[in-house]
Amino acid sequence: MITAAKPTIALIPPDFQIEDVDIDLGLSLSGGDIDDYIRTLKVFCEDGLAKTRELRDCLENNDIGLYATLVHGLKSAAISVGAKKASNSAASLENAGKDGCAGYIADNTESFLAELSVLLANINVAVAAYKSGIDGARVDADDLNEKLEALKIALDSMDAQSINNIVKDLEDMSWDDETENIISRLSRSILLFDYDEAFQSINDLQGAL
Repeated sequence: MITAAKPTIALIPPDFQIEDVDIDLGLSLSGGDIDDYIRTLKVFCEDGLAKTRELRDCLENNDIGLYATLVHGLKSAAISVGAKKASNSAASLENAGKDGCAGYIADNTESFLAELSVLLANINVAVAAYKSGIDGARVDADDLNEKLEALKIALDSMDAQSINNIVKDLEDMSWDDETENIISRLSRSILLFDYDEAFQSINDLQGAL
């Protein structure tokens, strides 16, 4: 049975710290909304893992152009969560890619990816700790199903505001691990406009009710 609850914590707890992340900066870039910030951190982690694989593929294929594009995305994503050190490292690699400095890229990519791996692990630990501090409560299956059906309609009609509101409601809840993974997949697919995948995630959620 899916379980969830609305968070009772409105502000960043004093012990919510992530090494090499400026929490205040990341929170301000999320409009001061803790739930939006947590969501941004989760998406950053998912995207970081994907781009790690893609960057290694670029090196193997000597595709410096795509490499520069990927680290540009990581640079922007990192600063959006307050990870200034990682953003600066990505910026240096981006500039090297634009300048065709293959030697610099070869010498510095693995150290950057190691730095990124530690950062992603630290973020995941902090986010999990934050969410574990939220008291759980059983969600009403009928209410959740109604929300998911409304999301389907919003996706069909491309109603961006309704989509955003419904997804935010889902992400504002504390879920069991399996459901959390489906919610994350749903959110990511919507961000990437992969609505076929979004509908599959919705069906998976409804199947768990």
